[in-house]
Amino acid sequence: MVSLLSIFIGAIYETVIVGLRAVNAADEREDVRGQLFSALDRLTRETRMARNVDHATDQQFQFDMDTDGDGASTGAEQNVDYEVIGGVLTRAANGGSAVTIVRSLTSLDFNYLKNGSVTEYSTCDATSSCSSQCCRTDVRAVLITASATRDQETISMTSAAFLDNM
Repeated sequence: MVSLLSIFIGAIYETVIVGLRAVNAADEREDVRGQLFSALDRLTRETRMARNVDHATDQQFQFDMDTDGDGASTGAEQNVDYEVIGGVLTRAANGGSAVTIVRSLTSLDFNYLKNGSVTEYSTCDATSSCSSQCCRTDVRAVLITASATRDQETISMTSAAFLDNM
């Protein structure tokens, strides 16, 4: 009788442990999803305030942001630099130290649309000659695609920001 009770309690215990692991994995995936959403939301909001694009590649987007909304190049203004290095998205403002926004990215790409075009460019030339197909001064929209993998599930999100102040 005692051995049957021990087997029964062992089976119940194992079932509870498996259920708790599944709940923990789901919580971790939701946490990653929330981090991606927050990062893309911030990126999109700040990109919309871009006044001038300084650097535009598939792994880095640097721009000047008009934070007081007056449209002038004086006053409260920030130079913002988003960059992806080794699966980590960082943000630096006004030449300060980079702060980690999201870790464990499997990919994050910036693509650019220039004025009057539906063609996506992964890099827009930052030189003053602008001899490439896309010049940084032509950028009118930024398409941001991010993905992360957690527990064999890939979570992907895409956002688009149209530069209002350009």
